[in-house]
Amino acid sequence: MNISKRGQITVFIIVGITILLIIGLFIYIQSATTIFTPERVIPPKLKPLDNFIGGCINMIARDGINIIGANGGFIRFPQEIALNPFASITTHPEITDIKTPLWNYNGQTRIPSEDYIKEDLAYYIDQNLDQCLNNLEDFKTQFIINELAERKIIVELKEESTNIVLDYPLEIMSKAENQTTRIN
Repeated sequence: MNISKRGQITVFIIVGITILLIIGLFIYIQSATTIFTPERVIPPKLKPLDNFIGGCINMIARDGINIIGANGGFIRFPQEIALNPFASITTHPEITDIKTPLWNYNGQTRIPSEDYIKEDLAYYIDQNLDQCLNNLEDFKTQFIINELAERKIIVELKEESTNIVLDYPLEIMSKAENQTTRIN
């Protein structure tokens, strides 16, 4: 082999290694850099209200998930289970809210679908949220709070978690500052 050819090969190897290092560095920087884009911005004076609503949702959702777990996937039992004492097993004769439904009874499969579970949990949260929020009475000395539309609850079941999204548009007017803010 010629000395000039060896020199050319060495140059190509050095250029190749340099390109690989640049690509590796680019990938590392790309993965190490996090871009923060908040979904929503809450003014600091409204943070306690936002935390209160979030706490209520969290508590009620956990209760609902526990009920679903204890009741074999149901909060509200379908009529074919609720009206038939042989379609479920109760562990305590006086506690009728918690029972284990027979998912396969008399040749009928009664396993709740994922959509049914999501709908049931959203219903449970919606039915119990008002009691927890108490019409936001704790905040009415500082704010005038108006609901702009009906709230919507979206439940997302994931492998390792359950996400609850509350679409609850509010118009909040500070009594002290006479300033109005809209939050969702």
